[in-house]
Amino acid sequence: MKPVVLLENVWKIYRLGEHELVALRDVNMCVEEGEFHCIIGPSGSGKSTLLSIIGGIERPTRGRVIVADVDLTTLNESQLAQFRRDNIGFVFQHFYLIPRLKIIENVELPLIAKGVPSKLRKKLALEALEAVGLRDKAYLKPTQISGGEMQRVAIARAIVTRPKILIADEPTGNLDVENTRRVMELFEKLNRELKITIVLATHNIELLPYCTRVTRVRDGTIVRVYWKEEIPKLVEELSTIIERR
Repeated sequence: MKPVVLLENVWKIYRLGEHELVALRDVNMCVEEGEFHCIIGPSGSGKSTLLSIIGGIERPTRGRVIVADVDLTTLNESQLAQFRRDNIGFVFQHFYLIPRLKIIENVELPLIAKGVPSKLRKKLALEALEAVGLRDKAYLKPTQISGGEMQRVAIARAIVTRPKILIADEPTGNLDVENTRRVMELFEKLNRELKITIVLATHNIELLPYCTRVTRVRDGTIVRVYWKEEIPKLVEELSTIIERR
């Protein structure tokens, strides 16, 4: 498979007055097309910064970022915004649904930004809700459904534009065990059936068995990359570390 994400010697340095905070240090990373790729690390390890750079939300201080065959470091702000609309779906820990809008209207929002006609917007939104098992809730308000269902609506909104890559930042952080399982099984289904490449960041080791590859980060650097068959050993290792604390 060919790389759909390629980071070459990427640094991200935040300047705070006279001080510098190095969030990423000389990162080289590859995500192959069709992967379900997890990035794991503790809080402050650089996971979210990596996702923001892959998604074209932030720019690296140094290095190259090639996503879907486009060098993001060569794009201006307008071009980056269009790239995100056309290629990337985002899912966050918080659902960011608009309470006064119906669920179908929340899902339609990215299509409005793309200028999709109303009739087609409704059709695509219903298809996305069908994919996450919530077509029957389309005309309810977010306040009328559960937290797990709200995250599935957020996923429907992320996939309604049929993106090449789905970026998920701690998507189960506000969910209980059962809803976490449902959301992760949904990601698996979208990856397998719709062939969407997924890049997910988490600190929860229980999510790792769902992934096809795992990148472990610490202090802004990549510690190691684990293939599918190595993930059970990684989970065991990380569980031991947690138990010792």
